[in-house]
Formats: sequence, C-alpha cells, structure tokens
Amino acid sequence: MEMFDFTTEIDRSGTYSLKWNVAEGELPAWVADMDFRTAPVIVEAATRAAARGLYGYTIVPDEFGRAVASWYARRYGWHFAPECVRFATGVMPAVHSLVRTLTNPGDKVVVLTPVYHCFFQAIEENGRTASTVPLIEEEEGSVRIDFEALEAALRDPAVRLMILCNPHNPTGTLWSEEDLRRIGELTSKAGVPVLSDEIHGDLVDPGTRYVPYQKAIDNEARRLSLTCVSPSKTFNIPMLGVSAVIIPDERLRARAAAGLHRDQVCNPGALVIEPALAAYNAGEPWLEELLVVLEANKRRTVQFIAEELPKVKCRHPLATYLLWLDISAYGVPSSKAVEVIRRTTGLIVSPGSQFRPDMGEWLRLNVATQATRLDDALGRLKRGLEALEKEKGC
Repeated sequence: MEMFDFTTEIDRSGTYSLKWNVAEGELPAWVADMDFRTAPVIVEAATRAAARGLYGYTIVPDEFGRAVASWYARRYGWHFAPECVRFATGVMPAVHSLVRTLTNPGDKVVVLTPVYHCFFQAIEENGRTASTVPLIEEEEGSVRIDFEALEAALRDPAVRLMILCNPHNPTGTLWSEEDLRRIGELTSKAGVPVLSDEIHGDLVDPGTRYVPYQKAIDNEARRLSLTCVSPSKTFNIPMLGVSAVIIPDERLRARAAAGLHRDQVCNPGALVIEPALAAYNAGEPWLEELLVVLEANKRRTVQFIAEELPKVKCRHPLATYLLWLDISAYGVPSSKAVEVIRRTTGLIVSPGSQFRPDMGEWLRLNVATQATRLDDALGRLKRGLEALEKEKGC
C-alpha cells in the first residue's frame, strides 16, 4: 500500500528554484533535482528546528557519524567506525576542498569519462589537469572500464588523485565488486588516493544494491580511500547542505579534515543536522516507495523511446534517475539538439558534451518527476527531435 504522495504535481515557480527558474510553459528535465516532496519525517524535523526561532552556530554531534555508519551498515553491509566520518556542507564543496588538499597546482587527476561535469570544475578551477580515461561502450549500450588505459594513466608521475563516480553519472552504471576491487589494486599499486563520489548510491532499482568502493577493496587500497556520501540526492534535499566524507585512515582523515576546516566547509547550518538525522534514522520507508516510482519512470521512458524514437539509443540504468540518450544518429552536436528541443517544445535537457564523452552525441534526461509530467516530457522530446530532423533535413 502506498503511504506517500509521488503523483501530485507541485508548482515550484516563484520559489527561487534553480530547476524551475524557467519561462512559462517550459518543462525542465536537466539538473538532478527531483519533483517530489521529501520524506515527511524530514519536513517535520526541519519544521521543528525552524519553529524554535533560534538559528545560531551549530555543532556536528556524535549522533551524525553514528547515523551515517548505521545507514550503510544495515543497507549495504558496509561497516566503518563513526569516527571515520567527517561532516561537509555538500559533496562538491568537499570534492573541491579535497582536490586542493591532496594535490598541488599542475598535478593531474584521473576520471573515467563521460562523467559528472562538476568534477572537471573541481579539477580545473583549482589549477589541476584532468587525465581522462574513456569508458568502453558495449554494443547493447552498457559501458565498462578500460583497465589497461587506467593502469597506463596511473603510471604518469603527475597523477596524484583519482575521482571515481560510484554509481556512475551520467550512464547510471553500477560498478561491480570486481570493477571496484581492480580499481583499488591499480591505484594502491600506483600510490594514488581514490576519492569516490557515492551520492547516487541509494538510488538503485528495487532488488538491486550498489557496492560501496571501500567495502570492495583491500586494506591497502582502503588506506588511500575517501568516500563522499550524502542524503541530498536520496531524499531530494540538495540545498540543505549536508554530506559526509568517510576516511578510514587516521592520518589521511586528519589531513582531509584540516583542508575542510581551511576551506570552511565543515560547519553545518542551523537547520541541517536534525533533518539529516531524520533522513538517516527514519527515512527508509519513503525511500523504498521512491525507488519503485523511479524504476517505473525509467521503464516507461525506455519503452517510449524504443517505440517512438528508434533513432535514439537508450538502456535502462540500474542506478540514478538520469537517462543517457545516444542521439548520434541525428548527426548534430548535443548542444544544437538541446537548443532546438527547448526552442520548439520548451523541454530542457542536459547536453551530453558537458560530460565530455570520448565519442558520440548524447543527452541526459532527468525522469524523477510525476507520471503526468514524464508523459509530457516524453511527448516534447519526440516533437523536439522531429523538429531537429526537419531543420537539419535528416
């Protein structure tokens, strides 16, 4: 029996929403922001905190580390001491800080491409260089890691860090335990730390479980590992400003914590801790219903594309609510496709080029919305690609 509302459309216009800061009639399906209200237990906790009317400086209580550790132990069998947890005001603020802490200007940072575009910002805006290792695309649309290319990249003495996306954004790939173990072997052999962004780890199809990087690797690789997690994508609270960095090695943890303090991204806002604790301690019933909704939306989208848009290649991603659409058959850059789709239909999607794929043209589509809006978005996508064909004459 359904306990939560994932069907009512919510008008977010006039709320300063980044996603919904659009012209009248436009439909955003780009940034990783769901159109669902968060879990009621989180709303209640935030309301209680706000109602006190006191918004002073806030500590990170021991309960935070215990809540994070308990969540990952009971859901994924990943056991770590609460003392390994360090609070940060978001995964990307933490990634920026850790890049500055663990590398020097001019150093290289390995990433598997295509990958979340903000990784490139964290690398390049801090004066480092991205060392890209393209993923290998299989015929059925899945991707795999080119371990020979990864090993070669790690041999470069200028490489000082690898940033891993687990599960992978934008492809929605769940890396296997063997994939992660092999990454750990290669990076520990090279003496390169791995910073794993696992913000999408909870968002997998029912009956599926992601494998945390630190759970899959041996002790030597674990000594060189840092994992960023957060309830922000899981519960649609990205601007609450909460994440955790899990660092098993004491010396590396002290070094990372000093950097987080230097960059002032280790202090929670007054309305952060109580909702975060509510999410980790009591949010699972809401999450389990959400995962059923997201799987249905992904299946609906893949089916629609197969039936109505045969020139588009798309596979069902086991993780995330982001679909990676191959539009190479249209013969135009993804940026052009995005512009035409928005201009002719009002649908806003992400251009694949920002994720820096090695080949092909792609779109990223966010399907975390009500079924009615999803149907609207799919209809607009079809009309937009038909308009693209007419303009190009393909």
